[in-house]
Amino acid sequence: DASGKLVQSIPGSKRKGINKVYWNLRWTPPKTATGGTKMDYGGFIAPTVLPGTYTVKLKVGDKEYSNQLQMVHDNDNKLFSEEDRKVQYTAAMELYHTHEQLTVLVDKINAEQKMIKDNMDSVKKSQTKKLMKEYNAKLEELRSTLLATKHKSMFADEKKLREYITEVYAAICGQECKPTNLQLERITVLNDDLKKGEQTYQKFNAEYGEKTAQAVKEDKSRKVNEARNSN
Repeated sequence: DASGKLVQSIPGSKRKGINKVYWNLRWTPPKTATGGTKMDYGGFIAPTVLPGTYTVKLKVGDKEYSNQLQMVHDNDNKLFSEEDRKVQYTAAMELYHTHEQLTVLVDKINAEQKMIKDNMDSVKKSQTKKLMKEYNAKLEELRSTLLATKHKSMFADEKKLREYITEVYAAICGQECKPTNLQLERITVLNDDLKKGEQTYQKFNAEYGEKTAQAVKEDKSRKVNEARNSN
């Protein structure tokens, strides 16, 4: 775009002759949280870009060709003004970033749970095992509020924060009108819920994370010392 941000990369073919690629006039979809019962379709949806100047770069081997194109608003659409488009875009991008922030949080939880799983069997102290189990249970309790972790049926899937974000995000990205007051209120609520999730994670991590990491570190040091003594 005009600020130099990459909007989309589109792979081309290597066939001889004239080749065509198509840009859907949208951004690259956001990264969405993983580890639930299903893939979230929010990771396939992106906001339509705003009117402005865009640079198209064609890369062939070590050569690069570039040109500019001007995106303009369709003024014939009297039901969707350029100002409405800007409001819609701002709301969609806010949810875009909400999705990515949720992904960061869930990735942290997944990493902590993996650390616990990888080290649970090797830890000898019963007190340490109890601490790790409690920490894992707290993390799983939090994770289950952030994305669907239970599969009810093919017709009635569980909905949690990730799914609710996608519900509003997909609606706004797909409509040619500015967001409704209800949609804007939902964005505020969803962002508040995300902040609560982040605060809960920080609380659990402060209460259990450092102690667990230290216990695992001590256990590994003990094994190294035992191995040296045996040699």
